Amino acid sequence: MKYLKKIMLLFLTSSFLFFSGCDELSQLTLNVPLVINFGTSGPNTSTEDTEYFCLSDYTDWEENQDDIESAKFLTASYWTLDATPNLKGNVTVYLYNSNGGIIFSYSLGNITAADYVDSPYELTLSQSQIDLFDGVLSSLSGNNGCFTSKLEVTNITGTTNSSGNYVLNGKVEIVLETEVNTD
Repeated sequence: MKYLKKIMLLFLTSSFLFFSGCDELSQLTLNVPLVINFGTSGPNTSTEDTEYFCLSDYTDWEENQDDIESAKFLTASYWTLDATPNLKGNVTVYLYNSNGGIIFSYSLGNITAADYVDSPYELTLSQSQIDLFDGVLSSLSGNNGCFTSKLEVTNITGTTNSSGNYVLNGKVEIVLETEVNTD
């Protein structure tokens, strides 16, 4: 009889956990990486590239946009994809909202581009920059926001290519944490 009571208690506990756990599956946290590629080239010691993008350009966002209940900034980083040898310079990353208002600017300082080919430079935003970005994300109508990002390189030194140009191709990856309704 004691054995039967233990089995019954185990069954009831398991059933309770199984059925009460279903509510947790109605929300899913999904990280959405936004990768913005930049390409700069020129003979001058200053160069920049500007890229326009929308959240709907990214598959993870587009596939879930009707079910995304909230989004917030999680992390951001800079990577060098390709550069002329020994390229160094002051690198600054900018992000603007759809009206041209600045969300953040982040200066990496005077960097050697090759240092960030295999490992990224983490963009550590201030709390006020994060709050501003989160505010923009929370006010999106239809969850389909558009942004402009700019990569600016000044005081460039290093070796030019055969055409006499400095070349820096890089990317900025911004990761958003979204809450998706799965009902």
